[in-house]
Amino acid sequence: MEDQTGELGASLRYLSQRFGMPDQKSKAILNDIGTEEYVHTEVA
Repeated sequence: MEDQTGELGASLRYLSQRFGMPDQKSKAILNDIGTEEYVHTEVA
């Protein structure tokens, strides 16, 4: 469970940071990374 919490936290950090990015490419990269991290979490 602890590993999943870390991945969820990482996902939320990446996804929230995208709102502060100045250009669309940076936003898209953070969106992709955040989505990839989120996929690694499991719902119990």
